[in-house]
Amino acid sequence: MKIAHWKLNDNAANTTVADFTGNYPGVCSVNTDTISVAGKIDRALDMNSANRRVVVGAVSETIKTISLWFSFDTSQSSDKKFLGLDGQTSAGTAGVDGTTDTIELKADFTASTVYVDAVEATLIPDTGFHMVTIVDTAGLTLTDFRFGDSAAIGHFNGTMDNVMLFDNVLSASQIRTLYRDGVVPFFRSRYSGNSAFRLLRRRFSPNSSF
Repeated sequence: MKIAHWKLNDNAANTTVADFTGNYPGVCSVNTDTISVAGKIDRALDMNSANRRVVVGAVSETIKTISLWFSFDTSQSSDKKFLGLDGQTSAGTAGVDGTTDTIELKADFTASTVYVDAVEATLIPDTGFHMVTIVDTAGLTLTDFRFGDSAAIGHFNGTMDNVMLFDNVLSASQIRTLYRDGVVPFFRSRYSGNSAFRLLRRRFSPNSSF
């Protein structure tokens, strides 16, 4: 079940980051209208600077899937942390290794598998948008969840979009559906009219819950 979904379409003169499940609104470190940019699906937040982060805090559910879209500056040579389970504690971070451009999970991710663009892999191949999904069969405890600049060193260089948490292990098929949500968010058929548009928009909506 989807526990939280930050679409990151926020673009206002305040720091509120809406959770479209209503469970866990976040707080951005700066006003969202100062870092709102074009995203993979609608808008996104530009985290390409130190001290740009969204802080959510404690999540009561045990989380078994985290999924998000980001574009990453692969020219960076140092490690970049894009999310933290327990504040800025290193053991709870996920990031991109600045040398190999691969996803790096620290010690708290005890039983995790990484998918990039719905394929089991760790390499971020280029600077375009990619969907990263982390599945942890043991379950993750989020005592101070945040994304963006999630570590004291190695801030994330890139843009983030559509961060989601689930309390279940998503199957490979479900992960592929999430990926299609970003690649084909909706499609209008010029032959079938608005009814086909509405049907396909529901089918490929990033609001889908598993």
